[in-house]
Amino acid sequence: MSSLIFNHITTPVSRAGGANMMLPVVGIGIFFLVKAFALPLGAAILLGGVILVMLYIAVRLYLMTLARIDFLDDRIQLLLAVYRREIRYDSIESVRVVRFGLTPLLWVGIKSKPSGRSISFTVPGPETALGSLQDCSARLIEEFTARGIRTIEL
Repeated sequence: MSSLIFNHITTPVSRAGGANMMLPVVGIGIFFLVKAFALPLGAAILLGGVILVMLYIAVRLYLMTLARIDFLDDRIQLLLAVYRREIRYDSIESVRVVRFGLTPLLWVGIKSKPSGRSISFTVPGPETALGSLQDCSARLIEEFTARGIRTIEL
């Protein structure tokens, strides 16, 4: 068993670490959304749509923030910002690791064999408890490859 710990806090919601700044941003976004409907109809719909898309992206990124990943004998355990997920090695088809150039973010997608669906999570950067995002991606690829899982690095 090996673990990659990005945030040592084990209580839900706090596990996202620096991403907790998202909660006040969502509050402000909802406030702006309510205020947008005081505008004329066309502007209200346009501005409200943009705010809703931004809130969706913010909440999705927050929920996908990885705090810890444990590589057990037969499965991996993902401890995300709010919930925990377990995935058996034999149900994983491939893992894709992407380091974004414009944002300090590492995105990992795990593609499932039976359904072909992808489970995604992110590691915020630019520095983590394991070092830089480049170090993190190398460690993740090393761990998945050691378990015989095809990894794709982009």
